[in-house]
Amino acid sequence: MGDLSLPCPACEGGRYRPDSLVVDWNGMNVAEVLMQPIRDLLSGVQGASNGPWSIALDALDQAGLGHLSLGRDMPGLSAGERQRVVLAAGAVQSKGPALYLLDEPGKGLHESDIDRLNGWMQKLVDQGHTILMSEHRLSLVARADWVLDLGPEGGPGGGQLVESGTPLDLCKGHTAEALRSFLGA
Repeated sequence: MGDLSLPCPACEGGRYRPDSLVVDWNGMNVAEVLMQPIRDLLSGVQGASNGPWSIALDALDQAGLGHLSLGRDMPGLSAGERQRVVLAAGAVQSKGPALYLLDEPGKGLHESDIDRLNGWMQKLVDQGHTILMSEHRLSLVARADWVLDLGPEGGPGGGQLVESGTPLDLCKGHTAEALRSFLGA
């Protein structure tokens, strides 16, 4: 049986009591604010001297989620989007070096968003965090500090360490053909 969603009879699916909707921010009530794309909200709070809203929205935008609204339900997000929400939340809340375990964080992203995600993940690494990810997208693999190439096939034919090293090291081995195009080596 599929998921069933019934609107609340009190708010008719609006998710807020009428007295909550009288609160105004930049000419919008809370329901309207939560329907705005994160990127638009970020431009509205950037003058807030890097306050908590600005920092959180910027982390979500840098993770390639600027197109989403804050009011979007988690079950409605793709697996890659959910991972990037967790990554952004961890980056904002982390008090010290953290280990991030990601499974294909670039899944579903346009290449321009991959570039942004790469830059943001590099900032996290520069701050002392460690990112360990399973990824097939060569534009992410090519920017890694260290690569473990598992295979040689998928499924039952995989799981063996084929080679390991920097992306440039792997340009000389089994993964060479694919990585050379991204590294210009």
